[in-house]
Amino acid sequence: MLQVADIHTYYGKSYVLHGVSLEVQPGEIVALLGRNGVGKTTTLKSIMGLVPPRRGRISFNGQELMALSAHRVGRLPLGYVPQGRRIFPELTVNENLLMGVGPGVATPDALERVFRYFPILHQRSRQRGGTLSGGEQQMLAIARALVKQPTMLLMDEPSEGLAPLVVRSVKQTIRALNQEGLAILLAEQQVAMALDLAARAYIMENGLIVYAGRGEELRRNPEIMKRHLGVVV
Repeated sequence: MLQVADIHTYYGKSYVLHGVSLEVQPGEIVALLGRNGVGKTTTLKSIMGLVPPRRGRISFNGQELMALSAHRVGRLPLGYVPQGRRIFPELTVNENLLMGVGPGVATPDALERVFRYFPILHQRSRQRGGTLSGGEQQMLAIARALVKQPTMLLMDEPSEGLAPLVVRSVKQTIRALNQEGLAILLAEQQVAMALDLAARAYIMENGLIVYAGRGEELRRNPEIMKRHLGVVV
């Protein structure tokens, strides 16, 4: 479904991704793990065309993405939940959701699905995004990506800055979305949460993929987790 092959990405003269390759199959959750600053966010931004790689190959459902501008990638059924939520604080919840559709129209079915997952957003539909709690803002960021009814979701640190109870709620939502058939690439620092969800995992270090394998295999290899992630779960 998604294939990233040997991408090299820079911020100006700073060489960030040194030949990253990964793939996500239909209906699969794949975790992208690593400490802060190793290139997880840049990988997702590269896929979305926000920081175009200088070389390599990215394809989604057989369509090459490298030649597309970011706004054209954004029109594909590929949802993106950025790190830090990036909602529009002065817009209402409903207006934020409509921004996720872009030039299209949010169908009643799409909105009903979003409000089924996040009923609190329905209650707060006329409230400004900036007045929501951190957890509600994260729900809104996920909901905004869902209204265009993607077949795959890229999620960047969805648990960041959230209370444990909210993290559990986000985790349940990710699992439920996947059970409906949505493929998910999950960049996450909470290793236990990510491995509870993901069938496969990649570990990044210094702009490189240093491990690729089944999530359960990674759990059984504490040496690798300790070396590259600094934790054992």
